[in-house]
Amino acid sequence: MEAKEQKELEDIIQTFNSQTAKLLKIVDYIVPDHPDIEWLKRISKIVRYESPSLLIEKSLENIWDNKEHIISRNIKFFNTCSYDTFIEQDNHGEWLDEMVKIFRAEYFNLKQKEIDIVWKCMDTMLECVIKYRLLKESHA
Repeated sequence: MEAKEQKELEDIIQTFNSQTAKLLKIVDYIVPDHPDIEWLKRISKIVRYESPSLLIEKSLENIWDNKEHIISRNIKFFNTCSYDTFIEQDNHGEWLDEMVKIFRAEYFNLKQKEIDIVWKCMDTMLECVIKYRLLKESHA
């Protein structure tokens, strides 16, 4: 991979990780002092520094498979569908699983502005997934 493409890949990963951190801040705001959120924030921070691409790699297929729900802002993504279909069931998928559980429980308590921020984060994460897949596939 050329230096320009490597830089683009790093930017995609950094954007995805920053959106993940933003979602965690929102969840922390929604449910302050929740022990699972504190755990998620710590794990997410460690992963971002130790293995920056891990969060996007573990989320890639789930976000891609549910792009229609994200694009249409279908509340089922968080609320009524089984989130098992959205989460890779392994020991690295727990962060997304926990976030979805909390959003599912608290979604209707959010103000419209907060809901819009959540969906904007999801839109940006989907955009990152698309760019990441295209870049990786062009070098496979």
